[in-house]
Amino acid sequence: MVTFTLIGLCVLLFVPGLVSMIRQDPDGEAGWYYRAMLWPVQPDWWSWLTYMFTHAGFMHLLGNMLYLFLFGSPVEDTLGRVWYVVFYLFSGIASALIQIVFSAEGFRSKIPLCGASGAISACLGAYMLLNPKARVQLGYFFLIIIRPVYGSFHLPA
Repeated sequence: MVTFTLIGLCVLLFVPGLVSMIRQDPDGEAGWYYRAMLWPVQPDWWSWLTYMFTHAGFMHLLGNMLYLFLFGSPVEDTLGRVWYVVFYLFSGIASALIQIVFSAEGFRSKIPLCGASGAISACLGAYMLLNPKARVQLGYFFLIIIRPVYGSFHLPA
């Protein structure tokens, strides 16, 4: 349930955020999406949380939400709702801090952080640790000339 709520928040905020980015007005009314991102040079205390719900584009959002859907739900089932929220938010904050500390400019960087990639990567790691023998089914599809080739195969998590 928490995973679907996180996905819903990211998707709901993306549409008006996209309009905000298209207007490219970071100081005006449309600039709330920019302010929700984490700016290392001058971070607001709340942007350490809100940056996880902003995304730089549709493919960024789609990729993150796909992996959150596939691997977040099993981790939530194992940890429980409350601990999953704590784990997810802590992982997002920790990943942002690590990203900033190891970047070339550190806290002087004027490049904002956005997206839930750090928290979702932690979910992937937790899934591997909690389900070491699980097998993930992957599908493929190729269009060779006119004949489609498709199928699936399994890999260890």
